[in-house]
Amino acid sequence: MKSSYKNDCTFLLKEIDIKEITIEEKEKLISKGISYSEMISKEKEPSKEIMDIFYYMTKRDKKEIANYVGKISEILYKKNGDNLIVVSLARAGTPIGILIKRYIKEKYNKEIKHYSISIIRGSGIDKNALDYILKNNPQGYIQFVDGWTGKGSITKELTKSIAEYNKEKNTNIDDSLTVLVDPAKLCKIYGTREDFGLSTSCLNSTVSGLISRTIFNKEYIGQEDFHGAKYLDYLESADVSNYFIDEITKEFKNAKITNLECKEIDKKYAEIIMRKVREEFDVKDINKIKLSVGETARVLLRRNPRIVLVKNKEDKNVSHIIKLAEERNAKVLEYDCGEYNCISIIKE
Repeated sequence: MKSSYKNDCTFLLKEIDIKEITIEEKEKLISKGISYSEMISKEKEPSKEIMDIFYYMTKRDKKEIANYVGKISEILYKKNGDNLIVVSLARAGTPIGILIKRYIKEKYNKEIKHYSISIIRGSGIDKNALDYILKNNPQGYIQFVDGWTGKGSITKELTKSIAEYNKEKNTNIDDSLTVLVDPAKLCKIYGTREDFGLSTSCLNSTVSGLISRTIFNKEYIGQEDFHGAKYLDYLESADVSNYFIDEITKEFKNAKITNLECKEIDKKYAEIIMRKVREEFDVKDINKIKLSVGETARVLLRRNPRIVLVKNKEDKNVSHIIKLAEERNAKVLEYDCGEYNCISIIKE
């Protein structure tokens, strides 16, 4: 499908024309047991205040982001060479996949393949998209990429989906996920484990090629189809997708990559934090708890927040969270979030 990006990514998604609903309508349908993946809520143009924060954060952190991108790009390229195929998870993974592709082109003058595909909690990864990639790149080595980890739902979904796919197709795809920001401590390759406030988490489609969140609704998606998405042309005047990519790319020539070592995975860390929040705030459905700055931003943009917990309201990583919470009239409470800077709870 089309996007507002240049030639940095092949989206293996079916463009569909699905009616967008309000957040309130979406929450009612989810409460009735309908999967979030069957619908999308209408995105509004970001406010001037949020755009100002986005530009400020991007300018403030672009050198740091370039260093993180450089770190994961160096590890992946040294590991897989020209056979590397970056497969980003739409949408939050797409800008990171593009930046890895750009970095390798600038540093090694090599054009690697980059695809963006859908994975949906409860439905799994798009197997038709994987079929397409393997058919067109028989010698390639797939590396999945995302923006950040929250509590690990997508990491678990990826592991489960790839195990099923490998068994069914007799393949040997690596199920590991590489992210820029890994506060959940679930990835072998990451840029940082600080709960870093990526400026892309301020926005939805307007920093993701004007692509909606991915959709798996059988009314629109046939057996042979890729998962779906909608191109949000009504937001073209607010699109900053290429601005973000270009700003980070400019910093690659000065990127400082001094340490390519990554720490061990800790699968229990996020679970411990989640149990603590669940007990203290009496949350019945564990899926209503979202860990990390990135996931909290998504809640404030797309769901009905019950409360936002931040470690320190003055921390630079949560400046956009505070503003988004104000716009949604969401309560913000300072709370010991462990090594996370932010946690959110969705209304039940």
